[in-house]
Amino acid sequence: MTHRDLGTCRKVVMTKSRTIFTDGAGEKELMAERYENIKKQVPVENTYNKGKFLDRLKRISGKVATVHVRI
Repeated sequence: MTHRDLGTCRKVVMTKSRTIFTDGAGEKELMAERYENIKKQVPVENTYNKGKFLDRLKRISGKVATVHVRI
């Protein structure tokens, strides 16, 4: 993975404990493909895992994501 795989954005706000990227500009075709791949993986039986997958779908479609980086 390289920095190019992470996409682009218009604005970055940084504080001591948080960095916020807004107005992401990912490739729509790749985002739609990823959305469909996750949608196919949603488990039917396990309610907990189903909820986690549905949360991921909401974040992708809503253009909001949380990225945790450990240094």
